[in-house]
Amino acid sequence: MRTMEFKVERPNLFEVGVELGVVETEMDNFLYYTLEHAYGMSGNIPFREALKTRKGKVISIEERPQGLYATLEFDE
Repeated sequence: MRTMEFKVERPNLFEVGVELGVVETEMDNFLYYTLEHAYGMSGNIPFREALKTRKGKVISIEERPQGLYATLEFDE
């Protein structure tokens, strides 16, 4: 299993336990992932750490001073 954190801009878009798809975007030196329906976005990910699967399960949603973050678990 692998986990990845996503910055989410609006609350109450999804709940813990749901499965969400991700879209991979390639930039010059890194990748980033966007949650389906533009719910949230990952940080920059090196190519060598690319996801092997495109669906993950939400395991936590946490509000911090910097904003709202969701952690997804991927089966890889």
